[in-house]
Amino acid sequence: MCKKIYLLLILFGILTIVSTLDAQNRKIAHWSFDDCSGIDSGYVRMDGSLSGNPLCIKGIRGNSYRFDGVDDCIGMGNDILIIPRDTISITAWVRRDNEGLAAILTKFENSGDMEWWFGLYDGEIHFTTQNTGGCGGYCSELMSSKLEIPKDVWTWIGVIIEGNKVSYMMNGKIIDSDYNNYDFKHGKSIVQIGRKNTNWLEYDYYKGDLDEVIVYEGALTPKHIEDIYNDYKSIEIRNYYTPVINIQDNILEVFDISECQIGDKILVIQMQGASVERQNSSEYGSIKSLIESGNYEFNQIKQIGGKTGKELILERPLINKYALSGNIQVVGIPYYTNVIIKDTITCPKWNGQIGGVFALYCENTIELQAPIDVSGKGFSGGIAKNSDSLITENVTNFFQDNEKGYLYSFKGQGISTNLGLAHLKGKGAMANGGGGGNSHNAGGGGGANGGCGGIGGMGYKGIGGKFQESGGIGGYAITTAQNKAFMGGGGGAGHGNEKTATNGGDGGGIIFLISKELRGINGKLISNGTNALNSQYDGAGGGGAGGTILLKVGKIQPDIQIEIKGGNGGNVTVHLDGPGGGGGGGVFQVNKNWMMPKEVALKGGYSGVQTDLSSYGASNGCSGATLGEAAFTGDNTNLILQVHEDNQLSNQEVLAVYPNPTEGIVTFSKSNRLCTYKIINVLGMVLLEGKLTNDSVNIDLSGIDKGVYFIEIFDSIKYRVVKIIKN
Repeated sequence: MCKKIYLLLILFGILTIVSTLDAQNRKIAHWSFDDCSGIDSGYVRMDGSLSGNPLCIKGIRGNSYRFDGVDDCIGMGNDILIIPRDTISITAWVRRDNEGLAAILTKFENSGDMEWWFGLYDGEIHFTTQNTGGCGGYCSELMSSKLEIPKDVWTWIGVIIEGNKVSYMMNGKIIDSDYNNYDFKHGKSIVQIGRKNTNWLEYDYYKGDLDEVIVYEGALTPKHIEDIYNDYKSIEIRNYYTPVINIQDNILEVFDISECQIGDKILVIQMQGASVERQNSSEYGSIKSLIESGNYEFNQIKQIGGKTGKELILERPLINKYALSGNIQVVGIPYYTNVIIKDTITCPKWNGQIGGVFALYCENTIELQAPIDVSGKGFSGGIAKNSDSLITENVTNFFQDNEKGYLYSFKGQGISTNLGLAHLKGKGAMANGGGGGNSHNAGGGGGANGGCGGIGGMGYKGIGGKFQESGGIGGYAITTAQNKAFMGGGGGAGHGNEKTATNGGDGGGIIFLISKELRGINGKLISNGTNALNSQYDGAGGGGAGGTILLKVGKIQPDIQIEIKGGNGGNVTVHLDGPGGGGGGGVFQVNKNWMMPKEVALKGGYSGVQTDLSSYGASNGCSGATLGEAAFTGDNTNLILQVHEDNQLSNQEVLAVYPNPTEGIVTFSKSNRLCTYKIINVLGMVLLEGKLTNDSVNIDLSGIDKGVYFIEIFDSIKYRVVKIIKN
């Protein structure tokens, strides 16, 4: 197994839940697999031996085992698993990859005492005893129907056996129960994980991943079940990151594969690579073309290894183009059925190769009880360096074109390609990175993203030269970034010779969220640029720019707060030197324009000031931008869109859609508002679209198949979804 760049501690969202299990729910057996063995930490201590070659991999907590479905299992021998009693509870985390019979925990033989097994049957949770009914416990009417769990997704399941009653658990809830003539025995048949018995057909082997297999005394209560599930789900929400070193069709060669797993949902994103103006002129550093910078898409890992051993073979070829020189990274995306954010979650800061991005996929609901905050995790601000040389003039060059490096401060980082050492310093902005203050003691420019960065304050006017033109230029706004995603640019550093100049602020990172519903009273998503610190006797740094937040949701609670603000430039508190420029605001995108939260803060940061509160030539950052509907390239998640009542077209605004069901022709009857419509199937594909310009419009659906469809009606402010049936 290879090594990996893995920034774990920064990204943890640590949530504390105190277990409330009663003494009667002691752990009879607990196979955690954390030490890559079959050791049992329960009080019976049924340590197991590995058979075949189960692969120890990262699990839902610590490590887990991957079973191949052919000959992998763990055997505990012929000891008695539990003390004789009628009531126990069994739980496990599973990520399945098979159909048919799939044993998880069994005590079951075809000879001698024939007892029970817990596992999956055609993907559904199942428990049975061999003597149930006349068909050996496999009658279809005795199966746990409609309890199917998804493939390739960690899911918590379990059963509670109370005499003749079996209750089925999934993801923290009891979801079903049945009553049969179970004869729950405790003989000396072999206890196994991953296989039903020693002389059965091959298809009873489990294929997929297992973690945290536990047997409890007694019946777990609904509160216990919820606590156990939440305790696991709330421990850590994390991404993993690895640089991409080669690309070919659907194959990515990466720096490290140690955290990558087959079935993982991933984000591929290019962080830099824009083309900029290189000439020492007023246009220096302006963005000529974004090229592949900011391109991103979602995919899934199909295989791992390949020719080099570090290849990720993806489910499908990449859609976008990418340039290896632009720092491409793979971000592993955690998948949840439901998730509650109870403590602030962030991501690793961009380090030039990885980080700066937080991504989360949730099948149903993300509830924000605490913020997701990636402020300052984007491009770094310029670093202030003190000049020990005697300085006698102000300079106006946009980049360092000679050996007098002490005349220039470092620019903030941004999305541009690397132009070489000479272009690291100077007042000229570098794409969305703010320019550094020039000699003498000028302020740094603010970073940019959706909004431009503010100009840094002027240089000290007590010496020669054009002090009015030595302030750092604010970063350039990225105005053509549809279907791209960028971190906020760093602010430029202030120039100094008295050891008090300050760094530029850091830009905000990127947040991607995919969920059917996003909710949480006063929940916050934050990606602000950071403020530059104040200076005393030198130039101050410019503020960092706000980052980017992209949402793909079926429903959003309107009072979710979005903050993507620019950071403030630093003040100068003693001497008459240049304050920093304000950072520009960031970018917000959502998959449907009508689903905007009530509060989206995109304000640019304030410039710094001198002691008399004058800005001395420094300017505020520009407000950020809300761009068009986010593409989420490569993600095919079908969200049944739900509209908050504040955003719905009323019955008076859309009077009728009829007949419904329809044989072919459907009529819209509406008020005199201009609306657009889309006919969408259950997979989210748009089949027809157009405008409703008259009070009554007929649309012919005879060319589409029979089935259920959704009609989206949108008037640029409000929205409505109507389900219609085509016979």
